[in-house]
Amino acid sequence: MSFEISLIRRSHSKSRRFLTICAQALWVLLLFILVMELADPHPTFAASEFAIATVTTNAATGVSTSAATLNGTVNANNESTAVTFEYGLDTGYGTTVTADQSPVTGSTDTAVSKAITGLSNNTTYHYRVVGTNTSGTVNGADMTFTTGTASPTVSTNAASGVTGSGATLNGTVDANNDSTIVTFEYGLTTGYGTIVTADQSPVTGSSDTAVSKDVTGLLPHSTYHYRAVGENALGKVYGDDGTFFTATPEIDVQGNGRSISDGDTNPETADLTDFGAVAVEGEKIEHIFQIENTGSSDLSLSGTPRVSISGTHAADFTVLDTPYSPIGANNSTDFVIQYDPSATGFREATVSIANDDSDENPYNFNIQGTGTTAAGVDGADGALQLGRVRIIIPGGTANGQLVIKELPLGAAAGENFQLGNRVYDIYVSFDPAIEICLKPSAADLQGAGNNQDLLTIMHKHGNSDWVPLNTYPKNGEVCAMVSKLSLFGLGVPNMPETGFAPDVHSDFSEAQTENAYQEYGDMKLAIPELDVELPIVGVPLTARGWDVSWLDDQAGYLYGTAFPTWAGNTAITAHVWDRDNNPGPFVDLHTLQHGDRVQIHAWGQTYTYEVREIMQVKPDDLRALPQDIYDVLTLITCQGFDETSGEYDWRIAVRAVLLDVKAE
Repeated sequence: MSFEISLIRRSHSKSRRFLTICAQALWVLLLFILVMELADPHPTFAASEFAIATVTTNAATGVSTSAATLNGTVNANNESTAVTFEYGLDTGYGTTVTADQSPVTGSTDTAVSKAITGLSNNTTYHYRVVGTNTSGTVNGADMTFTTGTASPTVSTNAASGVTGSGATLNGTVDANNDSTIVTFEYGLTTGYGTIVTADQSPVTGSSDTAVSKDVTGLLPHSTYHYRAVGENALGKVYGDDGTFFTATPEIDVQGNGRSISDGDTNPETADLTDFGAVAVEGEKIEHIFQIENTGSSDLSLSGTPRVSISGTHAADFTVLDTPYSPIGANNSTDFVIQYDPSATGFREATVSIANDDSDENPYNFNIQGTGTTAAGVDGADGALQLGRVRIIIPGGTANGQLVIKELPLGAAAGENFQLGNRVYDIYVSFDPAIEICLKPSAADLQGAGNNQDLLTIMHKHGNSDWVPLNTYPKNGEVCAMVSKLSLFGLGVPNMPETGFAPDVHSDFSEAQTENAYQEYGDMKLAIPELDVELPIVGVPLTARGWDVSWLDDQAGYLYGTAFPTWAGNTAITAHVWDRDNNPGPFVDLHTLQHGDRVQIHAWGQTYTYEVREIMQVKPDDLRALPQDIYDVLTLITCQGFDETSGEYDWRIAVRAVLLDVKAE
């Protein structure tokens, strides 16, 4: 018992000692605090121990149509703080930029800002300031600003769908986010005078918008001015002035290069509307006419048939080679009228061409001719006139023999003589040969490009084909020596066949003999645009035309046309496709354009020609080779191979005129 009491007393004694020590320590601490308070009544502590940055979003300044300055205030509370601005079209913002004053330090309010650009005009933007340090991120309040209004951006574009009485006016407008009224002004001068509203008006948004308006009731053959106009709250903006010409077809019919007036009732030989005297049941006469579109849009021939003939003696006139339709601007097409009088005396009819020329529909003109007896005698010097054929018997006499040859049973009568079921070939044979001459008609000369040297006498009898004779000019006529009287007529050689069949290797086993080409030394043809340079050789004109089979990589000057570099129309040809199944030198001739240059190098001189016309003509159309008093160069080649016929359907003719001559 005494032992337990002793322990308790000892334990109580230690507790009192511990409490005494704690009390003493507490008094020491209180005394320290009292001393410090007396020394500094407002002690400070590190911000990180107490607060993050303080940020405030302020009003934006310098707001324009596409820019603004974002502002704010930041107290870093003594901890380095990164400062940014967030902005965008809504409170999702989307774009973050760093303030110019970032990072901010210290413990005072610091003004922060950032200028931004590339904004859309007339648009409301949201923004706020953001401060970030090691204690965290704090966002300022959301604020907004609205960019200023901008004038629209307006462009005038090319008009489209232009006709003789209407067009579509076009433009581009950027409304720059401000609703914009769009109109077009147009008229015959830059004073305009008429205003129409674009179909897309009003235009909004901030991107280019195509605007347009169809206008009608315009005058044909007229130049119109127009411009696009955009108007918003800031005023009007005008596009540049544009122009267009009201397109319309314009028909003109010509014969022998002369215009035939619509409504012409006085036929004449000069324009081929007077076919002259033709023997009844004799040779038929054909005159070629052109329908030219001198307008600025397609000309359509709307009749069925496209060229019709009516009137008292319409049956004596027949339309051959129907013209094509439509006819492009500044293009032409041909048709042929054949005159075959059914009786003697005056014959007349009216030609009518329905078309879409507003003031010449239909296009009418009269034609006429005279029917005569089949034969007559010119009593001078033993000359016999049969229709257009004049037979000259040297010395007035010749030994003539009537030949009657029975043809095999079943032969076609054709132009032979038929008696019962037998057919006979009947002709007169002469020994020695006699001379026949034909005087070319206006139509003959027209078909030869008014170049009589290109006309050839053709003859046939029975059912044989027409065969060309070796022809020569004489006293304004075309003549030849013959030993047989049969049917005669005047023809022209086809344009040269300058192309072989593509994808076929052509084998020539026969040597070139009769058609040997004439060499001219160092005379060359050059077409810089096509990278072509070829030696020039002469191609003879024979009874069967020009044979260019052996030209290969040479250019052929066609006899009968003007000699190269001399006054007149010089025709030069080359292959479009050669016999070795390769593209020829003129394969790209059709790509030449107005203004391209062609050169002939000869005798130390360079003759430079400028392309003025590119034509597509039929193989038998020599009107591409008209005579000329000036130095003109015509380049010719084939185009349009027809696999069915095995022939080329067209010829390309490029006509160029001499510009200058310079020493090399």
